Amino acid sequence: REGVQEDVVGELAALAGRTGRCAGGLGGDGDGDGDGAGDDDEYDGGVHPLAQLCSLRARVHEQLDNRAAAATWAGRALEVDVWCTEAMEMLLDRHLLTVEEERDLISSLDFSGCDDGDGSPCWLRDLYISRLSGAGGALDFGDRGPTENRPGARRAGPAHSFFQDQSVATSFASIIDAHEPPENRSVMIRDRFSLAQTPIQSHDATLPHAHAPSRVHTPDDAPDVDAAFHRLRTVHGLGHTSEVLVSSALRAYARHGISEAHALCAAAHRLDPLCDRALFVRVACLADLARKGDLFHESHRLVDARPRSAASWFAVGCYYRLCGRVEAAQRHFGRATRLNPRCAEAWIAFGNAFAAADESDQAMSAYRAAQRLHAGGHLPLLYIGMEYLRTNNLDLARHFLNASSGLAPGDPLAFNELGVHAHRQEEYTEAIGLFVHALRLCAALRPTAREFGAGDGVDHTPSDAAASLLQMSEEDVVLACRDPFWEPTIFNLGQSYRKIRRFENAALCFEKAMALVPGNPSSYAALGYTRHLLGDVDAAIESYHQALGMDPDDAFSGEMLHRALQESFAGPASDAFSARVAEAHADDVGGFKAPHRAGFAAVH
Repeated sequence: REGVQEDVVGELAALAGRTGRCAGGLGGDGDGDGDGAGDDDEYDGGVHPLAQLCSLRARVHEQLDNRAAAATWAGRALEVDVWCTEAMEMLLDRHLLTVEEERDLISSLDFSGCDDGDGSPCWLRDLYISRLSGAGGALDFGDRGPTENRPGARRAGPAHSFFQDQSVATSFASIIDAHEPPENRSVMIRDRFSLAQTPIQSHDATLPHAHAPSRVHTPDDAPDVDAAFHRLRTVHGLGHTSEVLVSSALRAYARHGISEAHALCAAAHRLDPLCDRALFVRVACLADLARKGDLFHESHRLVDARPRSAASWFAVGCYYRLCGRVEAAQRHFGRATRLNPRCAEAWIAFGNAFAAADESDQAMSAYRAAQRLHAGGHLPLLYIGMEYLRTNNLDLARHFLNASSGLAPGDPLAFNELGVHAHRQEEYTEAIGLFVHALRLCAALRPTAREFGAGDGVDHTPSDAAASLLQMSEEDVVLACRDPFWEPTIFNLGQSYRKIRRFENAALCFEKAMALVPGNPSSYAALGYTRHLLGDVDAAIESYHQALGMDPDDAFSGEMLHRALQESFAGPASDAFSARVAEAHADDVGGFKAPHRAGFAAVH
């Protein structure tokens, strides 16, 4: 009885934040080497008391920021009793383990005592699998998207950039390679941590790019994740519970299926309006879909109901960020981090707001705070790498981007960033391989994205689809992309093709970029310049006219239109112009610096 009283006192102390006294009251040296978890006696009265004690110790150590000890004790709680869901929720919600460690833990647990008796795996095991970081993905509650090599024409369409155009006087000699700006603007998402240097795997020697990864990883990269969701819907009849709906929404959001994630969050909200797990992803979906009115009402509802909740002020910050009021967004994201310093989502959004205001030091501090809280995921590392890339610290950018792609080999965004890094290092062939691999991963995401809202019992096989993607040509991979979010990756690929004088491939990429995001003047200008280099002056003039119709202040398009008209009027005597330009300047990265888009766009 005295021991039970000590446990209760310890739990109350932990909840009150008096973690030092709590750790001492529980006993043990805090490293998980005590003998508390060594008792294997059977217990049939609910969750085993020993598992509860281990879980309580894990909570105490987690409050003391001793993450290793917290993970050890939570793991021991699950070894004693797999029904200790509190320990599993701590491991997953606090990201105490890496993705591989989470999978190993699930594989090591004994679910034999909770089988349904029909030969199918235990529903609890499937529920745990559906919540793994590799299944749902770490949330990217930011506003950054694929880094893009693009000139300074203001972007039209759903993404909103935060930068100011600059007027630049140009001469003919400096214009030749204007569409290779040495500066890169970063946009994102999704967004949302081991620093081991993970080298990029290489293609087989028969493939054209020696530095592209040799394998398409799906985000799950394990066959039991899809099967677990399928069994939860069809075998266990849990497909319409709030728990499974939220896990599906997280998974859809991590795969950039924003519309599907929003529909699933709405369904979960109707079932359980108080479900905390759905709050962040619901707000992020509204922000990504640019639904200002809905986000305004949602943030007001949350602030009125939960004024001391970090999620409430996170929603307010997302609203102001969507409206372009970056300073107000910073204040509210900062308030969210003060209310809950362990909220990784708020720290990531806080960092993105600083990066949008070109405050790199503060952004890096926020990303590092998120990395400490989300040590098992790849998004903080990815954001750190993107920020180093934005500030032109290429060595550190490569280090963090490699680490991020190693932790999440199924995330196309990491490979897009590595491709931008290779492009800025003038390694254009490697950049092409990385961009193509990112697009293959995008195509691998598409077959399973349909299952999130379907609930039709169809057992999709993304691994088979991913294997077939390696057989697709580069042109087919470009044409297979249907998500406007990845338009910057296709544009980047076109720029890399142009740098190695594969102008036909570059023109195909720019045409696809225009199809995905119509009305973007820089895509028309890039296509016109590529056609100009191919010698098709009339088509180049048409593209320059279209670009100027969308952005009359585009200095590059205006000057190149003037040169193209001169060539057209001069006739055959100037036919060698394009050949001379391609020969002398196709690999030149100096000269004219196009206006720099140094902002971040909302993810769509």
